[in-house]
Amino acid sequence: MYPRTSGTLTHLSHTGPRLPWLDRLHFQRRPGDQVVLLQDGGTLFTARAGFYIVTGRDTAEVTERLDTTAEEITVTMRADR
Repeated sequence: MYPRTSGTLTHLSHTGPRLPWLDRLHFQRRPGDQVVLLQDGGTLFTARAGFYIVTGRDTAEVTERLDTTAEEITVTMRADR
């Protein structure tokens, strides 16, 4: 999960159900944390708010499940600039 802008994380949530194919969902940051994207001098670690892993029978199913999960995740930032 990478936000669109660097800044202070104000909200991070997953609103969907915890389905069996959602193998892992992990938020690495909490509201109030700074997130710095690569283009602003950050690293892959400082730019990422979290990650999720899904399972599926084939590439198409995995892609659909990744997209579904992404739609259920909200990452809200306050730009510090």
